[in-house]
Amino acid sequence: MRSTHDEIIHRCDQMLAFYAAGDAASMANIYTADAEFLAPGMPRFVGRPGIQKFWQSAMDTVSRNFENLEHKALKIYDDVCIQVFTFDMTFPRSSGEMHTQTIKNVLTWERDGDDWLINLDVWNSPA
Repeated sequence: MRSTHDEIIHRCDQMLAFYAAGDAASMANIYTADAEFLAPGMPRFVGRPGIQKFWQSAMDTVSRNFENLEHKALKIYDDVCIQVFTFDMTFPRSSGEMHTQTIKNVLTWERDGDDWLINLDVWNSPA
């Protein structure tokens, strides 16, 4: 059995693989049913269907990989973990040229039985 730290990192690796594969449904299933997703300049997404819609849109318009992922902190409590990290995302500007920006991200994970799921996903840029 993995330590909590290793399990959270494993779940992040799963998310990256799902994103690279264009699998928004599997990504959404890493969130709790009532999770909140807060991104700059976007409406608040609540629940898996809204979060899946966001990720599908991102997969359709943004490069399919997060680069330079750097874990900054992971605070582990009994049934809650708070994770802070940064990553680079490349996306098209309105002019059509591609732009890479560093994103800072905070995830709140909750234990759900033997699993860990994201309950709050907040990101902003530039980092």
